[in-house]
This record gives sequence, structure tokens and C-alpha cells, in this order.
Amino acid sequence: MTAVRVMGDPELLHRVFDNLLRNAMTHAADGKWVRLSLSVRGDIACVQVEDRGPGVLSSETEQIFQPFYRGARTSGVSGHGLGLVIARQIVENYGGQIKAENRPEGGLRVSVYLPMTAL
Repeated sequence: MTAVRVMGDPELLHRVFDNLLRNAMTHAADGKWVRLSLSVRGDIACVQVEDRGPGVLSSETEQIFQPFYRGARTSGVSGHGLGLVIARQIVENYGGQIKAENRPEGGLRVSVYLPMTAL
């Protein structure tokens, strides 16, 4: 695998991926299966966090990034609805994007796209 470098404060980027991984572990089905992957698309690094949880309603894939929004399938799960909001703001501050989609196999995939810098 080729090394990639993105511009950003390491602590803030850590917070992005910590939030995403904690969400995935919280919502993952029994067995706590979570996958983290990295790919490169041109000059963009793409990090994906996937789980086998219930996913979200298709109408919620954008709403989950709104402050205090709690998805319909989060009943009984603690939280305030701010982790994804914080993650999106950090990613966008570094010129990136963050998107969520349901996996065809079940669960949620959150993709973080960040511009790469020279090594």
C-alpha cells in the first residue's frame, strides 16, 4: 500500500475517525463487525468506515449530519447527535467531504474524502 498524506491537525483528524469508529461500534450488530478501509482516487484519499448495524432510513443519510438529529433506528442508543456534525465540520474545514450511505448487505458506510498533499 502506498502512503498517503492529508493536510490537517492530527488531533482534529483523530477526532473525526474516533467519532466514526465509535458510532460504527455502537450501531454494529452482534459481533461488532466494523471495517475501516483506505483508497486513493486521483489526488483524494478516501477513508470508509462500515458496520453491519441497522443502517439509517434512506431519507436520513443527509439528516444524520445535522445538529442533535437522532435517526429513527437509534432508539435505546445513548448520544446527543453531535459526533457526525463535528466530523463533517472538521472534514469540510480541510477541503474534504463526508457522506453516508446504506450498505447493500446491511449496515452503514461513511466515506471521508480528503485532498492529499505531497509526501
